[in-house]
Amino acid sequence: MGGEHTNVIVLNKKHNTQHPKKTGQVFMYAYYEEGVMEFELPADVSFMQLSIVDNMGAVIHTDTITPENPATEVYLSAGVYTIICTTDANTTFEGTLSIS
Repeated sequence: MGGEHTNVIVLNKKHNTQHPKKTGQVFMYAYYEEGVMEFELPADVSFMQLSIVDNMGAVIHTDTITPENPATEVYLSAGVYTIICTTDANTTFEGTLSIS
């Protein structure tokens, strides 16, 4: 993927309330272009559950993402979407995608 029109999404790890002062920022990247969202999975992730939520709070797309198949086909219209990924280790990453 890649290209000058690609939407880059930075997914930040949601903080564990049991360890709120844990140092270090953990994140992953995702890219959306022309109906395809592709992820750069961390090395220790075997799979993750993807949910895409629209600005009304409705889940509009779900998929399982793996290192062997790090992309999903999803066509999104203009708007703001929340991208939520939960890994096999129960770590949640969340980010926002704005399409104009």
